[in-house]
Amino acid sequence: MATSVREQLLELKSFALAVMSSAGSKVEELTFAPCTELDESELRAPKTALKGWRMAVNDCIEMSSHWSADQVMSMDAALRKAGIVTLSEIRRRYSTRLAAILKRGRIRGEVEYYLAVALVADTASNLSAEELVNLQALVAEFEQSAA
Repeated sequence: MATSVREQLLELKSFALAVMSSAGSKVEELTFAPCTELDESELRAPKTALKGWRMAVNDCIEMSSHWSADQVMSMDAALRKAGIVTLSEIRRRYSTRLAAILKRGRIRGEVEYYLAVALVADTASNLSAEELVNLQALVAEFEQSAA
């Protein structure tokens, strides 16, 4: 099901703001609300804003990478209750993106680059040794081409 840029923006913005607001707080004590409006800059340049919120989502994935299963389940429950996409779903989507990067053998753009860098830096990631080596090479290649 294709969604509009506006719907994607609202979904990612709601998710990122909720997860970031939970940093250092007990999730059970927080009440989340999905974003329903975009600010002026998001309306003026939606594709640029979408890129920025995707990077924020990558930060949320990285920030939560060390969370226990109980913490993830608690966050998922709070997000689901608020009508916001869950952390588990976002992680699933981004792991699909990782699989696409590895299959393609190339990083396309900054969003994929930051996802790859976060995964390479995450010592607790579930990447195989071969995937890690391949991803490190792709990151290096992207950095060299961007220089």
